[in-house]
Amino acid sequence: MAVVVVILDQLAKGVVLAWIGPGQPHQRWELAGSLLAFEYVENTGAAFGILAGRTWLLSMLALVVGLAFLFALRREMPFSGGLRLSIGLVIGGGIGNLIDRLRLGFVIDYIAVGVWPKFNVADSAITIGLILMAWTTLRDDTSQEKDS
Repeated sequence: MAVVVVILDQLAKGVVLAWIGPGQPHQRWELAGSLLAFEYVENTGAAFGILAGRTWLLSMLALVVGLAFLFALRREMPFSGGLRLSIGLVIGGGIGNLIDRLRLGFVIDYIAVGVWPKFNVADSAITIGLILMAWTTLRDDTSQEKDS
């Protein structure tokens, strides 16, 4: 799953650069007025603008978190398909954004919902992966309690 997320993320960002990126006549294309749009944004921070401009710190943090998730994936692999999927989504999203940080010094965001938030495929994969991970873990814990 991680490889699929990275490929989709990087392909989408390539299309965005060609379509509404720097040097293009427009950096925003509205789908539903100001409520939903594609907008080219160079994000130098993490989620919610945290640590803006600290590319190397964010890159190292992404590597450490990615390695921790890989370790967890190896450890939990035989137990839960939902957990494996969620970890794959988080790792793929992290790698997609890490590629941008290392290559460009920022992450390309392009989905704009109102004034905030602005995000990309990688961000979506991370968010969905973390939600799925929490749900799967809670579900698995609940079913284990019922069995005992």
